[in-house]
Amino acid sequence: MLPWRWDGAPTTLMSRAVDETGYVQPTYAAFQAARGMGADFHFNPIRAWRVAQDGLVTFVANPEAA
Repeated sequence: MLPWRWDGAPTTLMSRAVDETGYVQPTYAAFQAARGMGADFHFNPIRAWRVAQDGLVTFVANPEAA
């Protein structure tokens, strides 16, 4: 697999972890469906960061809403 190279266009990077038991971080929607709104115990959905054209990186709480 080739490494990802940023071409300067706005993009969203997402990280998803898998633990030793095979558990995979859920999407935000799957997490919300399983735990409900306002759940913060083991809040572990996939994390996302938005990279702007100028290189500014910001955290995205719910990438599926954008």
